[in-house]
Amino acid sequence: MPVDETIDIILERVYRSQLTAPLKIPEASLHTLLEICTKKTLFSTHHGQMYRQKDRVAMGSPLGVLFANFYMGIVEEQVFARMQQPRRYGCYIDDIFVQVDAEDEVEALHQAFQQCSVLNYPVEHSTDDQLPFLDVLVRKTEDGLHTSVYTKKTNLGLCLNGDSECPARLKSMTVRAFIRRALSHCSTWQDTHQELDRVSQVLVNNWYSNKLISREVRTALEKWYGITKPS
Repeated sequence: MPVDETIDIILERVYRSQLTAPLKIPEASLHTLLEICTKKTLFSTHHGQMYRQKDRVAMGSPLGVLFANFYMGIVEEQVFARMQQPRRYGCYIDDIFVQVDAEDEVEALHQAFQQCSVLNYPVEHSTDDQLPFLDVLVRKTEDGLHTSVYTKKTNLGLCLNGDSECPARLKSMTVRAFIRRALSHCSTWQDTHQELDRVSQVLVNNWYSNKLISREVRTALEKWYGITKPS
């Protein structure tokens, strides 16, 4: 994200928006703080060499998502001020999913985003009525769109090892994360069942016990579907 432009966007929204009250700190102070946390950040190598971040937000910075959301928010406003939004539109920062009636709509949207920002937007079209969007596989069928978990072919199936020295709660959280993704991403029970079978095998391969996996799956399903245990 272009830092100077994004800082100006943030200050405009924070101090001159009709939707929220301005912060109680002076605008110039917030401007200085944002610059210090981005353009004036210092890094040290293992050889002791010092570097300063000149532009963009440093990878891993807590401000990264904040800056990206502010910047992309204004870009979207500019784009859809000049053209109609597609009939199906979804985005996660600069990853955008659209469903349109004609391919020229995609190209027009692509050109609009390119012109309104400094970012590059590679375009990926669906193949065999399927398109991955982040970690979701979207499939077009006769009765609408269906979703399931998308796993890249290069995925090695590695995760926090169940036989490691990490606290037990972190291992349980790892299992729950896999299960929660299966429940939230899959639109049919068949896909959910297949994904739960897949992640169970992945977890077993990483030395998690079948007892732990089965317990967490059962608990997650009961909570997800609102099943009340008999007293």
